[in-house]
Amino acid sequence: MESWLILVAATLAPVTAALIHNDAEKQALSQHIKQYERMSAIFTTAATEINKCLKAHDFDGARHRLRALGKEALIENADWLLLHRERLFEMPYP
Repeated sequence: MESWLILVAATLAPVTAALIHNDAEKQALSQHIKQYERMSAIFTTAATEINKCLKAHDFDGARHRLRALGKEALIENADWLLLHRERLFEMPYP
Protein backbone atom coordinates (compact mmCIF):
# COMPACT_ATOMS: atom_id res chain seq x y z
CA MET A 1 0.00 0.00 0.00
CA GLU A 2 2.78 2.45 0.82
CA SER A 3 4.76 1.50 -2.28
CA TRP A 4 2.25 3.21 -4.54
CA LEU A 5 2.74 6.44 -2.56
CA ILE A 6 6.46 6.26 -3.20
CA LEU A 7 5.82 5.59 -6.88
CA VAL A 8 3.43 8.56 -7.14
CA ALA A 9 5.87 10.85 -5.30
CA ALA A 10 8.77 9.71 -7.49
CA THR A 11 6.72 10.39 -10.61
CA LEU A 12 5.36 13.76 -9.54
CA ALA A 13 8.67 15.19 -8.32
CA PRO A 14 10.35 15.52 -11.76
CA VAL A 15 7.11 16.71 -13.35
CA THR A 16 6.71 19.40 -10.70
CA ALA A 17 10.35 20.44 -11.08
CA ALA A 18 9.97 20.71 -14.86
CA LEU A 19 6.84 22.84 -14.52
CA ILE A 20 8.53 25.17 -12.03
CA HIS A 21 11.61 25.45 -14.27
CA ASN A 22 9.46 26.21 -17.32
CA ASP A 23 7.51 28.87 -15.43
CA ALA A 24 10.72 30.48 -14.16
CA GLU A 25 12.09 30.62 -17.70
CA LYS A 26 8.90 32.19 -19.03
CA GLN A 27 8.99 34.85 -16.34
CA ALA A 28 12.73 35.53 -16.91
CA LEU A 29 13.45 35.16 -13.20
CA SER A 30 17.19 34.57 -13.61
CA GLN A 31 17.53 37.84 -15.52
CA HIS A 32 15.48 39.64 -12.87
CA ILE A 33 17.71 38.31 -10.11
CA LYS A 34 20.82 39.60 -11.87
CA GLN A 35 19.25 43.02 -12.43
CA TYR A 36 18.02 43.30 -8.84
CA GLU A 37 21.41 42.31 -7.42
CA ARG A 38 23.11 44.92 -9.61
CA MET A 39 20.63 47.63 -8.67
CA SER A 40 20.87 46.71 -4.98
CA ALA A 41 24.64 47.25 -5.09
CA ILE A 42 24.22 50.56 -6.94
CA PHE A 43 21.59 51.86 -4.50
CA THR A 44 23.61 50.77 -1.46
CA THR A 45 26.72 52.54 -2.74
CA ALA A 46 24.72 55.61 -3.69
CA ALA A 47 23.09 55.80 -0.25
CA THR A 48 26.51 55.69 1.41
CA GLU A 49 27.94 58.35 -0.89
CA ILE A 50 24.90 60.62 -0.55
CA ASN A 51 25.00 60.36 3.25
CA LYS A 52 28.70 61.31 3.20
CA CYS A 53 27.92 64.33 1.03
CA LEU A 54 25.06 65.43 3.26
CA LYS A 55 27.14 65.10 6.43
CA ALA A 56 29.84 67.23 4.77
CA HIS A 57 27.18 69.75 3.63
CA ASP A 58 28.14 69.06 0.02
CA PHE A 59 24.65 69.46 -1.41
CA ASP A 60 25.87 69.79 -5.00
CA GLY A 61 27.68 66.45 -4.67
CA ALA A 62 24.56 64.83 -3.21
CA ARG A 63 22.44 66.28 -6.02
CA HIS A 64 24.91 64.99 -8.62
CA ARG A 65 24.85 61.49 -7.12
CA LEU A 66 21.04 61.49 -6.95
CA ARG A 67 20.84 62.51 -10.60
CA ALA A 68 23.27 59.69 -11.55
CA LEU A 69 21.21 57.25 -9.47
CA GLY A 70 18.04 58.35 -11.26
CA LYS A 71 19.70 57.76 -14.64
CA GLU A 72 20.72 54.26 -13.57
CA ALA A 73 17.16 53.54 -12.43
CA LEU A 74 15.81 54.66 -15.81
CA ILE A 75 18.33 52.46 -17.62
CA GLU A 76 17.32 49.48 -15.47
CA ASN A 77 13.67 50.18 -16.17
CA ALA A 78 14.36 50.24 -19.92
CA ASP A 79 16.25 46.94 -19.64
CA TRP A 80 13.28 45.41 -17.82
CA LEU A 81 10.91 46.66 -20.51
CA LEU A 82 13.07 45.26 -23.32
CA LEU A 83 13.34 41.92 -21.54
CA HIS A 84 9.57 41.62 -21.33
CA ARG A 85 8.95 42.81 -24.85
CA GLU A 86 11.15 39.97 -26.13
CA ARG A 87 8.90 37.47 -24.38
CA LEU A 88 5.55 37.26 -26.08
CA PHE A 89 2.49 36.85 -23.92
CA GLU A 90 0.87 33.46 -24.30
CA MET A 91 -2.71 32.79 -23.37
CA PRO A 92 -3.03 29.76 -21.08
CA TYR A 93 -5.12 26.96 -22.49
CA PRO A 94 -7.63 25.22 -20.22
